[in-house]
Amino acid sequence: MVLEIGEQHLAITISDASGKNIYYFSFFNIETDCSPIDILSIVKSTLESDVTFTDIILINNRNQYVLLPEHIYKEHATQNVLEAIHGDLIKSTVQSDHIHQWEIAAIHGVESELMDLLQHHFPQLRIIHFISPALRHAFRNMNTEAKQSLKLLFYPGYFIAQFFTADQLQLVQHFYYETSEDVLYHVLNIGEKYHLDVTEVQIGVSGIIDKQGDIWRELNRHFLHVSIDECIPLANSDSNFPTHYFTPFFMVPTCV
Repeated sequence: MVLEIGEQHLAITISDASGKNIYYFSFFNIETDCSPIDILSIVKSTLESDVTFTDIILINNRNQYVLLPEHIYKEHATQNVLEAIHGDLIKSTVQSDHIHQWEIAAIHGVESELMDLLQHHFPQLRIIHFISPALRHAFRNMNTEAKQSLKLLFYPGYFIAQFFTADQLQLVQHFYYETSEDVLYHVLNIGEKYHLDVTEVQIGVSGIIDKQGDIWRELNRHFLHVSIDECIPLANSDSNFPTHYFTPFFMVPTCV
């Protein structure tokens, strides 16, 4: 089972051990001030009481993280590094993921009260930042023929951009938005900073984005190669949502 907590969402994904067969998925919009007790209550009310899991993973999909090259990573300095970038207003327990495919360490903070509550109810809980499986997935599916590749993963109120040149990682970052103009502003800024060729860059879009909406239309108006990253549909699902809505969530169990 994967519990993913973002800025304004909670997602629960249940799969087999390989992560390739998804049996259950639920998505909840939550307020930014949703308490740890409220989050635990949602999780408990969603699961059947007699169900057991061989592995339970908490995916931290919030923006309090720092990526460091492995060669400068120091375990004793993780707290200082995280607080230097994001401050210390929220009491957090610092975690570190090692993404060996890219020789990167992801340092991130999990709200201490939330982590303690979840670990009390799920002692086998593992904690990973979303960036870790996302970058592992990108490494496995890298299009080495594309000179420039940009992945945009959309969630309520923000999106995550991953930019690659050939097989080199250049950027991973959360961006907040309210309108399509905000999204276009951030993407064009990435284009200016990293010299994107609008006729060559391959842009893959997934997550909660409407193919009939303004964001999709504006991306296609400014870039030549924009495509949807689809995923395998949920088994026995009667969902009316397009499969690309689930892509960022369903890739996680296969890469943790």
